[in-house]
Amino acid sequence: MKNITIYLAGPISGKTNYKELFDEAEFLLQNEGQVILNPAKLLEGMEDRDCLPVCLQLIELADYVVMLPGWKESLGATTEALYALRQGKIVHSWDMKYRKFYRLRWNPSNGHLEEHQIP
Repeated sequence: MKNITIYLAGPISGKTNYKELFDEAEFLLQNEGQVILNPAKLLEGMEDRDCLPVCLQLIELADYVVMLPGWKESLGATTEALYALRQGKIVHSWDMKYRKFYRLRWNPSNGHLEEHQIP
């Protein structure tokens, strides 16, 4: 059985504690047996301006994309969400505090990304 590959997306630029956020998410999801693509680790040392093209390639490898808290305030993370949806990926927004996932969808009628609670 193929392991599920998950790409983590969230705010990095200008955030001092982004590594802790990404590491916690990776740890919690790896306990479920998934392969995690963590850009906070994979792209360490790269210039910010060089990261987005690599991140978009990593999204191509993923089965799912998980948006971490704060993603709505991040231009890069929002771009990743839109790109993933355009590629037909399943995108979830994760409330890590309450361990709830929301399905992210593009609403063409109002031009917004919308979160829908997963039952």
